[in-house]
Amino acid sequence: QHQEQKQYLELLDKLIRAERGKDWDAAAAALVEIIQLWPEQQAGFAWHRLLVLLGQKKFDDAYKFAESFSDNHPTDAARQNIIAWTLATQESLEPRLLALAEKIAERANRAVQGCNPYVLDTMARVQFLNGRTNEAVVSAQKAVELASEEDEKNFYRNCLAHYQQGKLPDLVDKL
Repeated sequence: QHQEQKQYLELLDKLIRAERGKDWDAAAAALVEIIQLWPEQQAGFAWHRLLVLLGQKKFDDAYKFAESFSDNHPTDAARQNIIAWTLATQESLEPRLLALAEKIAERANRAVQGCNPYVLDTMARVQFLNGRTNEAVVSAQKAVELASEEDEKNFYRNCLAHYQQGKLPDLVDKL
């Protein structure tokens, strides 16, 4: 078991290093190896798979994967959200992928009954990218209201201020 855990961590490190270095073929190979050895982990690596497909510019495959994953995990709000966020934070995203990001973000929001600031932050970004600034402002305002800690509130207030000024917030790691 110790050896298996060590192998898992080594492959995970290999995957993350490849992603950071934008070596998409190496990332894809590491991901395949992880899933072959631990198929029960497949859902947990969904966003990695999407990121790799997008990095490889396999947009048709990325669309099919994201849509299928979302359809098959409709109540998994956390994974729905990360899939939507991953789509919404790509440079020069195709309109159909942006529309899919919104569909997935809406599904995540339904799964949490509109009460999760992380999901609302994703919703706001997607709405803004789709030209619906007023809706983005409403979603961002609700994220501020639902945030429980002051650092969180300040993060979402900053995003809200950007949307109110008609600007997309800078990409930073979520809290």
